[in-house]
Amino acid sequence: MNLLDRMISAIAPATALKRVQARKILASYDAATPSRLRRFSKETRSGEALARLQSPPIRTQARDLDRNHDLARGALTVMVNNIIGPSGIGIEPQPRSVSGEILDDLSQQLLFLWRDWCRAPEVTLSHSWPGTQRLMCRTWLRDGEAFAQLLEGAVVHLDHGTKVPLSLEMIEPDLVPTENELAFSDQNGGILRDAWGQPYAYRVTEVVRLDPRPVPDGERAEVLANIALLRRPSDMSREDYLDYWMLHHTAVAIRTQNTEAYVQNIVEEVLTDSSPEVAGIVEEHFPMVAMTDPHAFYGSGGDDAELTRRITELMASVARFGAADGLDLMPSSRYFWALTVVE
Repeated sequence: MNLLDRMISAIAPATALKRVQARKILASYDAATPSRLRRFSKETRSGEALARLQSPPIRTQARDLDRNHDLARGALTVMVNNIIGPSGIGIEPQPRSVSGEILDDLSQQLLFLWRDWCRAPEVTLSHSWPGTQRLMCRTWLRDGEAFAQLLEGAVVHLDHGTKVPLSLEMIEPDLVPTENELAFSDQNGGILRDAWGQPYAYRVTEVVRLDPRPVPDGERAEVLANIALLRRPSDMSREDYLDYWMLHHTAVAIRTQNTEAYVQNIVEEVLTDSSPEVAGIVEEHFPMVAMTDPHAFYGSGGDDAELTRRITELMASVARFGAADGLDLMPSSRYFWALTVVE
């Protein structure tokens, strides 16, 4: 109680008590009062909305701290050590018979294949399984997210490097586009989602017809990268659809357009219930000028008659396997990063 409160308490104790209680209540909400030293942000958008616009500079700052600030680097290393550990997260195969007995011989075979795969589980053959886990974990903690693509079986131009035909392709979060989200209402955080926020996911077989142009580490490819989601007509079998798309239409698409890269992804399985039915996902690269110049897009060299001929031939081929129906097309960018382990 201050001097005034004590003077009032001698005459009206109840009033003095109310003054003290009111002062305590006001002090409790001092943090909600702006002042010269406490300036409030007027930003009312959600964290997700802010991340869409500000994730690149935030990630850049976090990576700079990881490279140049020993305390930040040490904190990340401690968290990675606590989550992954020095030897990584492993497995112990314990296959069982119908009667419930552990099959020791099969366990040893699986363990042998597992250890062989752990030597080089990712596509660059540069990292072991513990190193891959630590790198992915560090990227997740520092950048907010990390992605990987699972490549199974025979993949064009890929040597799995182990006895197990399975590899992981680690993908930087920068490769998930966010700049087009205003144009696509079902894209959130660079990922296609349904009305409940559940992501769309597919298991695909990748077929590279024209290799993407190599670019230096960390740089954007000077191309327009179109991503197309294709749907199969209900009256066309999957076999006939793939036969025409892979054996006939591909040559037409490359011949009638100024295509710099062409990557096909055959959808083998829909992995989430919310994902719409998609038969194929195509990534096509074109010169940047193709965004505004039809002749540059179709490679017609400024000849209007040739432009018309190419468009007519392409659209006729597209119609033969229903690719124009229900087509989703998303312009995007392509970047390349060489991933390295930072201890």
